Amino acid sequence: MDVVSPRLRSGEKLVTNDVVSPRLRSGARGIRSPPLSTHRLDDPGLVWPEVHPGKCWPFKDSQGFVVIELAVWIRPTAFTLEHIPKSISPSGSIISAPQDFSVYGLDDENQAEGVLLGQYTYNEEGDSIQTFEVQNKDAAVYKFTELRVNSNWGHPEYTCLYRFRVHGEPAM
Repeated sequence: MDVVSPRLRSGEKLVTNDVVSPRLRSGARGIRSPPLSTHRLDDPGLVWPEVHPGKCWPFKDSQGFVVIELAVWIRPTAFTLEHIPKSISPSGSIISAPQDFSVYGLDDENQAEGVLLGQYTYNEEGDSIQTFEVQNKDAAVYKFTELRVNSNWGHPEYTCLYRFRVHGEPAM
């Protein structure tokens, strides 16, 4: 089961076969940077249904985070991170792509520190869509996930997130 939807509506919890992410929260907390732009809830940014150069959720510098509220409590099993392929990049490179990132499970959006679910590296030479298994096999069920980007592939000004998906089993 996927836990991200291509559509968000302000003030609504939209439920589809792909469990929805009705709210995104980002900003500065510790060393993480705020986004370059603020997306309204009806402007999904990070969960666009298609991936085109420049149509991303950018944030300043090489470190940042986003907290995603899931429509249902789930036990995460994997995460998918997508960036544009080099072949369609206007510069021929994807240096704005995340490099090292971590994913945390949270019980609520105000939780100071979540449970580390895994630390990963997006391979700039690999496929544009990369899936990563949860490393913490003792992970519980969560209502929120936090994606923390710790570095990018060399862009000095910003990092672009195109799509991030959470896969898992709904809690019963």
